[in-house]
Amino acid sequence: MSKKNAVELDKTLLKGVIETDGLNAMSEEARKPYLSAYRTACELRELRLYKLLQNLVAGLNENALKGKAERLRIVDEGDGIVIEFA
Repeated sequence: MSKKNAVELDKTLLKGVIETDGLNAMSEEARKPYLSAYRTACELRELRLYKLLQNLVAGLNENALKGKAERLRIVDEGDGIVIEFA
């Protein structure tokens, strides 16, 4: 992948969007009953964020890049997401 044609989304920003919650303000003992629900909520936020990015990329490909050979695509690289122009 050429870095010139790709943008890596900020991992800290992605983590902040996915894991935003007041759970960290609680003591270790107080948060134990909520950990399972918190993890599920984080997984759902991550899925929603990924679906949003997919919709944005699909919309750009269908409208702004209509009739052109180049396309945007999402490359999932472990903990990060890269949007590539190819």
